[in-house]
Amino acid sequence: MEEASPFSSLEHATSFARDLWFNTLPIQSWLDTFSAHMHIGDAITIVHGDIWTGLLQFAIKYHKKFVFGFVTSTNLFLLQQILEEVQARYENSLNIKLEIASREEFTLIERSLTKLWEHGTGGRKRRWNCRLSEGSADGNAAILKEAQMELPLV
Repeated sequence: MEEASPFSSLEHATSFARDLWFNTLPIQSWLDTFSAHMHIGDAITIVHGDIWTGLLQFAIKYHKKFVFGFVTSTNLFLLQQILEEVQARYENSLNIKLEIASREEFTLIERSLTKLWEHGTGGRKRRWNCRLSEGSADGNAAILKEAQMELPLV
């Protein structure tokens, strides 16, 4: 995205990111991104009782089956909904899971781009630092690279 910036509009940035995410990046980049998520782990820290038990059980089962964490764009405070999502998606094949997780992840990417875009004022341009992940998310080969995107402030 750094090479393609500056973007003329949020729609331009989102369109470029969509093409990059769905058509250019290799599946390994998706897997690395999915592995970096802690959605169920985050939810477990704020819940108790039956939902906690269910999330904990499915977090373990899910990771064993798919080798990456559950990805959702659902608000972490909607814990019953997250539990229902993980239970339903656990039954999916890996291909279906990758398709769903990639769409969920792109929803999170869109939200991040929107936040970056909305933090500006006026017609000036400003540089935004965005983290691009390269390599595996296990910490051994993870390389975080700071990329600067020039976005017009709105």
